[in-house]
Order: sequence, then structure tokens, then C-alpha cells
Amino acid sequence: MQSEQLIESYPATYGWWGGNYAWSPQGRFIAYSYANEVGVIDTETVNPALQRRQLQQFTEYNTRSDWVWVPTLTWSPDGRFLAFTNHDSSDPEKLAFSSWAVDVETGVNGRFVPDSGMWAHLHWNPSGSDIAFLKATDPLNSQTSSYTLWLMDGDGSNGRRLYPPPGELSRFPHEQTFMAWGPDGRDIAFIFDDALYLYNLETGAANRITQEDTAASHPTWVRGTAVSSAPADQPDDLPLPRFNGPNQIAPDD
Repeated sequence: MQSEQLIESYPATYGWWGGNYAWSPQGRFIAYSYANEVGVIDTETVNPALQRRQLQQFTEYNTRSDWVWVPTLTWSPDGRFLAFTNHDSSDPEKLAFSSWAVDVETGVNGRFVPDSGMWAHLHWNPSGSDIAFLKATDPLNSQTSSYTLWLMDGDGSNGRRLYPPPGELSRFPHEQTFMAWGPDGRDIAFIFDDALYLYNLETGAANRITQEDTAASHPTWVRGTAVSSAPADQPDDLPLPRFNGPNQIAPDD
């Protein structure tokens, strides 16, 4: 199999940093994001003018440092919609970030979560029914803010907080790999306070899987079981604390 170069360079602001990419579920499109735009690359078209299509452009965020903020991407399972977070201000130094979804076929887009924060990292459920995401507790300082785990319907409605419960400190990491959906879309494996947790949407129970002195990261699923990069030398009889249900809170509260 021969490799093929699709884009000769990064024609975007802060292009030296690079971008993020995500294959569509059907494999035809590659979604891309740079510091100031989100779009798709059509791998099947024979017309070079239609190969790269911009879906949204916005003002880049100036980190005033040697790194660049670039949106993370998630596809709906049917490949029709793309969700992401953008810099939602014309002022490049303002910490204003919201989360959006765009119809890849028509280009119609909508703001799903105002003031979500720069590390919202949306994750579409494999079933297509809803989207999990992080939301900044202090959106005006979202770069260093703590975040809580939320869930909303696939159309952006019915946002509700999942974890942790109100009044408890939140310790989610800021990386996109903080969570992974289970294969059937009924469970979420996530990292919280350096530990691996398993949250069940039907029961609202959050079970801690790893022990206190084990730092976990990058959760994934193997044959229906949630695992992380934590060491495997853990006791089989580890007690699992429980959280007795999600709290229904509007997204803007």
C-alpha cells in the first residue's frame, strides 16, 4: 500500500504547530482542525478544488507561550456531524471557548455549549444518542480551571452534570484522552484524580477501578472491559465506592 500526501502544508495560523485529525466513521473524510479553523478533507474526490473544505473559521487563541491551542474533534457515528470546541472571541487573548456541532453535508452549525472551556473535549456516544464532554467550573479562566463531566443529547439539548456531584472538588485531567466510551454506549471509562473510574449511564453509579497509589491514564476498552495504562499488579478484591446518580443541571448553570 502506497502513501499519498493530501495536503502539501498547513495553510493556517500557527501552522508550524500542526493540527488534529479524525477519520469519519465511513472512512471517506478526514476532519482536521488548526488554530483558527475546522474542516474536512475528502479522500475520494478527484477534483482538487473540492478536496479540502473549511467548515468554520475563528480567531486563533494566543497562548502567549510556546504552545498552540488546537480544537479536538469527534464524529457522530453516522458521519453526518462533527463536534468540536472553538475560540469564541475576536480577541485572540480572551479566554472564551464554546463547543459546536456542524452538519458536514450542509455546513449548518450550532453552538451546543456556550462557555464550555478550552478543554471541553467532546466525545460522541457510539450509539449516537448523546455527547459526553467536560465543562469548566470557571470559564473565564478555563486554561487552569477545574472541569466537571457532563452529558447532553446528540442535538445539544438536555445537558446534565454527571460527575462529580455538586460540592465535591473536581480533578479531571485536561487531555482529550481523559475518557473512553464503552462499546455499547452505556458506560464511560474516565480518569479522575489520577484514578480510573467506570460510570454507568443506566444506574448513575461511578466505580473507582484502580487503587489510591496507582496513577492511571489513557483509558480504553479491551473486549468489553475498561483498562488504562496503570500497572496490572492490583488486588482482585479492591472495594469499589459508588456514586448514587447524576445531578440534573442545565448546561449554563
